[in-house]
Amino acid sequence: MLALLNKKFIHSEPASKSTEFHELFLIWLKSSTTRAPRELLKITRAEKIVSPKELESYNSFVGPRAGTISPWSSKATEICKNSNFFDCKKLERVIASKCSPDKIKELNYFDKMLNDCFTNVRALEESVRPKEINAKAQKKLRFFTPEDIPDLNKELGLALSTTELDFIINYLKKKNRNITDAELMMFSQINSEHCRHKIFNACWNIDGIIKTKSLFQMIQNTMEKNPNRVLSAYKDNAAVIENNKSRQLGVNPKTKIYYFEEQEHNNVLKVETHNHPTAISPFPGAATGSGGEIRDESATGLGARSKAGVVGFSVSNLRIPELPRIWESNRTANPRFSSALKIMLEAPIGSAAYNNEFGRPSLNGFFRSYEAFSSNKKNYYSYDKPIMLAGGIGTITKANSLKHVVEAEMLIVVLGGPAMLIGLGGGAASSITSGTQEDEIDFSSVQRGNAEMQRRVQEVLNTISGFKENLIESIHDVGAGGLSNAVPEIINDSGLGGIIDLNDIPSADPALSPMELWCNESQERYVLIVKKENLKNFQDVCKRERAPFAVIGKTDKEKRLKVFNTRNNQTIIDLPLDVLFKREKIKISCSKYNLKKFPAYIKSDADINENLLAVLGHPTVADKRFLITIGDRSVGGLTTTDQMTGPWQVPISNCAIVTDSFYEDHGTAVALGERGPVACLDGPASARLVIAETITNLLAADIEKLKDITISANWMCASDEKTELSKLYYMVETIGLNMCPKLGINIPVGKDSMSMKTVWRNEKDTGFYETIAPTTLISTGTSKVKDTKKTLTPYLKKQKDTILLLIDLGLSKNRLGGSILDQITSTPLGDAPDIDKIESLIELFNVIKALRSQNLILAYHDRSDGGLFTTIAEMAFSGRVGVSLEIPESFSITSFLLNEEIGVVIQIEKNKLKAITEILKSQNILRDHFYLIGEVSDSKQIIIKTAQENLVFHLQDLLKVYSETTIAIQKIRDNSVTAEEELENILDMNNPGLFFDQTPVFPTLNISTNKRPKVGILREQGVNGQNEMAVAFTMAGFDCVDIHMQDLTNEINLLDKLNGLALVGGFSYGDVLGAGSGWANTVLFNNQLKDGFSAYFENTNNFTFGVCNGCQMLSQLKSLIPGANGWPTFEKNKSNQFESRLTMVEILDSPSIFLKSLNGIRLPIVTAHGEGRVIKLTDKTHACMRYIDNYGNPAKKYPANPNGSVDGLTAFTTEDGRATIMMPHPERVFLNKQFSWHPDKHSNIYSTWMQIFYNARRWLG
Repeated sequence: MLALLNKKFIHSEPASKSTEFHELFLIWLKSSTTRAPRELLKITRAEKIVSPKELESYNSFVGPRAGTISPWSSKATEICKNSNFFDCKKLERVIASKCSPDKIKELNYFDKMLNDCFTNVRALEESVRPKEINAKAQKKLRFFTPEDIPDLNKELGLALSTTELDFIINYLKKKNRNITDAELMMFSQINSEHCRHKIFNACWNIDGIIKTKSLFQMIQNTMEKNPNRVLSAYKDNAAVIENNKSRQLGVNPKTKIYYFEEQEHNNVLKVETHNHPTAISPFPGAATGSGGEIRDESATGLGARSKAGVVGFSVSNLRIPELPRIWESNRTANPRFSSALKIMLEAPIGSAAYNNEFGRPSLNGFFRSYEAFSSNKKNYYSYDKPIMLAGGIGTITKANSLKHVVEAEMLIVVLGGPAMLIGLGGGAASSITSGTQEDEIDFSSVQRGNAEMQRRVQEVLNTISGFKENLIESIHDVGAGGLSNAVPEIINDSGLGGIIDLNDIPSADPALSPMELWCNESQERYVLIVKKENLKNFQDVCKRERAPFAVIGKTDKEKRLKVFNTRNNQTIIDLPLDVLFKREKIKISCSKYNLKKFPAYIKSDADINENLLAVLGHPTVADKRFLITIGDRSVGGLTTTDQMTGPWQVPISNCAIVTDSFYEDHGTAVALGERGPVACLDGPASARLVIAETITNLLAADIEKLKDITISANWMCASDEKTELSKLYYMVETIGLNMCPKLGINIPVGKDSMSMKTVWRNEKDTGFYETIAPTTLISTGTSKVKDTKKTLTPYLKKQKDTILLLIDLGLSKNRLGGSILDQITSTPLGDAPDIDKIESLIELFNVIKALRSQNLILAYHDRSDGGLFTTIAEMAFSGRVGVSLEIPESFSITSFLLNEEIGVVIQIEKNKLKAITEILKSQNILRDHFYLIGEVSDSKQIIIKTAQENLVFHLQDLLKVYSETTIAIQKIRDNSVTAEEELENILDMNNPGLFFDQTPVFPTLNISTNKRPKVGILREQGVNGQNEMAVAFTMAGFDCVDIHMQDLTNEINLLDKLNGLALVGGFSYGDVLGAGSGWANTVLFNNQLKDGFSAYFENTNNFTFGVCNGCQMLSQLKSLIPGANGWPTFEKNKSNQFESRLTMVEILDSPSIFLKSLNGIRLPIVTAHGEGRVIKLTDKTHACMRYIDNYGNPAKKYPANPNGSVDGLTAFTTEDGRATIMMPHPERVFLNKQFSWHPDKHSNIYSTWMQIFYNARRWLG
C-alpha cells in the first residue's frame, strides 16, 4: 500500500479546539515499480508521498465501512486506468488525524452510516484494501429450519407479519425442507410493506362496517372515471401519459451525427419518498432517494429519460442555535435519527448533488418545518421521521412506452455497478416503526449513490432507445431488496421463471455471502431481458459508454426462481414464484376518525405586527434559496420556468415548466401541493387542500383543459395509530371517490410510507418517547402546456394604474386552523381551511383561462402557507415595488391576511377591471368571492390600510425577516462571508436588477444546407451537457458529431475529420481529483491521445470551445494548446457550494473568434458549477468575459461573482482566439425562452448568446 498526502485542513467545532486533519490517498498496486509514486503524484496532484513511519504516527483514520467502496474510489481508480496507469488496483481516500478515535467520534466528524473510524494502519488496510477473488474468500450460505424463522424475523429485522410467518413456515414443513438465508431475506423484502403496499390493498372494517373498496381501489377509481391521456397506470415503474408531437433531438447510430426528427413522445411521471434512510444518514439517504426515482423513470416501458426533477422535505423544528424562535421549545429528540437541522444541512445537498451530477434540472419542491401537540394533547405530531420526497417527469418515445412480451430462453442481464455490502434489508427497515429495530439494521438500510455511473447507464438506454428496433424486451430498476426483488419481479411480470448463476453477478467484494450478493441494494443497477441475438449490439453500446453489464441467467418456462452457485455446485434459491409473491390480504379494523369542531377564532388584532413578521419568517414560508441555488436548473437546455422570478431572481415560483423540444413552445408543467399540519385537525380537508393547491400552482401554465392534469399521490401515515389509519382512509376516500372524479383528473401513480411513527427509550430507560408525523398527502401534478410563452409568474410589474384582485376559494370563511399562525402562537385557532365547493376549482380554471386568452393578467400568485400577506409580500419582493392593501370592512386583519384558504392573487390594469369583473360575475360560486384588495405603487413599502390605522412595512425590513433562515443555514453550511454578502445583495433596495444590453446588428448568416462543417461534441463518462451544445451548433449551421472519449481511444484519427471541437459541461468522473482533471489526465498520460489532440490544436483551420467541465478540462491541457499558456486553473467556489445562478456578465475585448463584435455587451448568463474560482492570473492571460454586478461594475462580491474569481473573470481565449473556454453556459440560454426571466420572452427566438455559435460558423467561411 502506498500513501499520498493530498491536503491538510482544519475542522472547528463550537466550544472546542480546532483539529487538524489530513486527506490521504491510499493506493494498492499490482506490482512495485519505481515510476509508480512519481506517476501517481502527477495523476492525483497530491502534495507528497507519506512514508510508512509517518503513516504509523496517525492515531485515527476515517474510511469507508467494511465491505464497501466509496463512489470516490470507484471513479478515482477508473481515472488511473484510463490514464494508462494499469498498475493501480485501487485508489481510496481516507482522513487521518493525530487525535484519538474517541475524540474523532466525539467531534461527530464522520457519517457512521458510510464510514468507520480505524485505530491503526493495519486495521485500516485490512478493511479498505482490494479483496482477492477466490472461492474460499466468500462467506458461507446459511441454512435455517422452519422453527428458526420467528427469532430470525426480529434478529434480522425482516418485518414479516404473523400471517407471512405462518405461510412460509407451513410451506417449508409441507416440503420437508430448510430455508437458506438468501431465500428468507428475499421473501421478506418482496413481501415488505415497502414493496407490496399491503395497507393500501387491505380490507377495511370501520366501526363494524365493511368497506367495499380498498385504498388502492379508491385511487384506481380516478382512472376508471377519467382515463384521459394516461397510457400506462399502476403496472410499470412510472405512469406514461400521452404528450404532444415534437421535433426531438437524436443521434444517428451509424454516423453519430445529431439530427432532429418529428416524433410522438409521451411523458412519464413518478414520485418516491426516501424517509427512513434520510433520517438515518441525510446526505446519502436523499442522494439515493433522487437516484432511485431517476431509475424508476428510466426503467419505464423499454427505457425513458428524466427531464425535470422535484424534491421536498418535511422535518421537525430546526432549532438553529444562532436563530432561536419563539415557537421552538426544548424537548428530547430521537438519538438514532439525525436532527432536523442536520437533515436540512445535508439532505438537500445530497439530493442536489445527485441531480447535478446525473444531469437533471431540479425545478420545484417544498420545505416544511412542523411539530405540535394534538388538540387533546394525546399525540405529539412531528416530522421527527422526515419526509424526503424525490420525483420527476420524463420523456419516452411512443414506440418504447410499453414493455415487450418476454419469452423463455431470453437473457437476464444486470446493467450498472457492482454489488457491495450496502443497503441490506432496506425494504423491510423502511416498513416498520422507526426505533424498534437494532442500530446495525438501520446502518445496513442506507445505500450510497454514484450519479456518474447512473449517467453512463442512462446513456446506454438513450442510445438504444434511438435504434429502429429496441434491443431491450423488458427493464426493471434495482431498488429496495436489490436483485432479490428486481429479478423475481421482472420474470413474474413476464409470466415466466428464471435460472440465475450467482457467480455471474458483478461484485466489488469477493467475501460477500450468497445472501449478501443476492439481496444487497447497491445502486445504479437495472435488470433487463435481452434476446440472445441482440446481445452483441447491446455489448457494443455498453462498451462505448463504459457501462458495466453481465448476463446472469435466462428466463424459463417453469414459473420458479432457481439461483445456483456453479463454482461449488450449490443451490442458493429454489422457490416457486407463487410462494415468493404471496399476496397477503390483510384486514384492518379501526374506529371512525371523529372530526373535532373548534370554536370560531375570536381574537383582537393587537399582535398583528409581530404575527405578520413571525409568519413571514417561519421556515415553511420564508426564502428557500438555500435549497435552490445548490441545484442545477438549466442542464438540458429545456427549462423555461424555474423557481426564480423576475430581475432580482426571488425564489417564489411554484410552477416549473420545460419545453418539449428546442423548436416548439409547447411543453410540460409540474407543481406540488402539501398541507400536512391541517391533517392534524381535519384529514379529508387537508387532502382536498393538497389537490387544490396543486391545481392553483399549475394554473400559472397555459393548460388547455383541467383534464390534462395528472396527479401522483404520495401518502404518509403512522399506521401503528388506529386514529391515523382511519384518517388516512377518509383522506383517500375524499380524493379517490369524490374530488378527483368531479374535477375530471386522475391519479395513475403514487407511493405510500406507512411507518411514520418514531419510538425511543427515555433517559432513565423506564419507558419510551413517541412521536408521529401528521398523516400527509403530497400531490405532484403535471400537465401538457399549450404555449410556454404564456406562463404567468408572481413578478409584480412596476406599472401605473394596476391593481390586485383576490379570488377566494375559501368562500370568505378565512379559517385559521392548522396555519403557520397556529404554529407560532401554539394556540388553537378554530377550524381548518377547506374546499367546501369542489366546483369552485373548475370555475377558477375557466376564469384564469379566459383572462389569459385576453392577456388580462400581469402577474399571478397563489395563496398558501403564510396566507395573503405572504402572497403579497413575495410578489412585491419579485418586482421591488410597493403595495397598498385595503382590508374589507367585514373582516379582521389577522384572519384576512393570515388564513391559508385556497386562493389566487392577480395583478391587472385598472381600466380592465370591468371586463374582468364580468367574467368573474358569470360564475355561480366565485361571483361573490373576489375582492379588490389593493394597488401597486413605487414606494417600496407594503401599507395595510384599516379603519383604525395604517400598518407600514418597508420591503427591506420584510426581506430581512424573510431571509433569516436561508442566511443562517448558509452561514453554517457554506461560507459565512458569502452568506453575509448574499444578505447584503438581497437588502440592497437600489439594486437595479438584471438587464440586457441591446444586441448589435450582425450581417445575415447564410447557412447553406450543402455546406455544413463538422464540429465534434466531445464528452467523457459523467458529462451531461452534450444535447444543448449540439443543438446550438446545429442551429448555427453545423453537423454535430457525438464523440465519446472511448471513440478517440479506439480511433484518434476522428479528430482529423473535424472543423471544430466543443467540450461540454457536466461531471466527468464525478469531478474526482479535481473538476476536469480526470478527463485531462486521460489525454496527458496517453501518448496516442496526447499526440492526436496536439495535432488538432495546432491546426490553424480548427476551433475549440470548452464550457464548464470542458473549460476545466481544457485549462489543464494548456501545454498542448498554442497561445493558452496564461490560462488559469479553476478551484472550489468561495461559497464552498455548487452555484446555479442567472448572473450578469460583460464581454471583454479579446481575440476570441466566438465573441467577435460582442465586446462591451452586458447581459445575464447561466452559471452552474462547484469549481469555477480563478485565483491566479499571469500577463499572458487573455480574459474575454467577466462577472459584473447589476450596476454594471466588475463583480467583487457574492452572488454577482458566484465563485469568487479574481476580478470576476470567467472566460479566456488564446492569442489567436481559436480556442476559448468559459465557466458559464451560453448553450443553455441561446434562446430567449431559456431565461428564467427576460424582459420580453415573447420576441426574438434567439438571444444574443446565439452569436457565439454563428461567429464560429462565420469564421469558417
